[in-house]
Amino acid sequence: MSLSIVISCYNKSKYIRRCLDSLASVDYDVSVIDDCSTDNSYDIVSEYQFKHERLDKNHGVSYVRNKQIDDCKSEYIMFLDGDDFLVPHQDLIESLNGGELYVAPYYLKSHNRPTKLVNQRISNRRQMSSVIVSIKALKDHNIRFNENLKNLEDLEFIFRLFKFMSPEYIDIPYYTYHKNESGKRIRNIVQLRKQLAKIRNN
Repeated sequence: MSLSIVISCYNKSKYIRRCLDSLASVDYDVSVIDDCSTDNSYDIVSEYQFKHERLDKNHGVSYVRNKQIDDCKSEYIMFLDGDDFLVPHQDLIESLNGGELYVAPYYLKSHNRPTKLVNQRISNRRQMSSVIVSIKALKDHNIRFNENLKNLEDLEFIFRLFKFMSPEYIDIPYYTYHKNESGKRIRNIVQLRKQLAKIRNN
């Protein structure tokens, strides 16, 4: 089995070094796409030996991740944001046995709050980086990121994963999700609800 960790980066200069440092000793394929950052994120990314590229204009995270799906040469893919980071863990590939979708617990890091472990067997607080999905399954089910959504594209994508695939749970908390307290307020929740209803009824 083979696994690619793909990172989408846009104006993450404050965090991207921590993210890339956490990947320094892993044996997985790692690649980074910078979505035309206006800060020095790409300068930092360029210091590392991982595969990387910078887009000539900002397309949005859904476009970037669809490109990463298309470019992926491994059997499995995991999406990581530039402000998230891996924690020491055993080899994830040993837990992959040919299934379509794997879900793992993760650590939740919030501003001025203790880091806590989120067990996804009993929680519906799903995060994009806590799933590992088969490239073949994505293509078989024709699942891609919705490039028309400007927020909550991760949740819409995960909803479709769970609609068409049966998840297998692995008890390896391998990454920390950084919750950005100063992030933008969600403006298109109504649009997302309509999209999820459409998916649910198909």
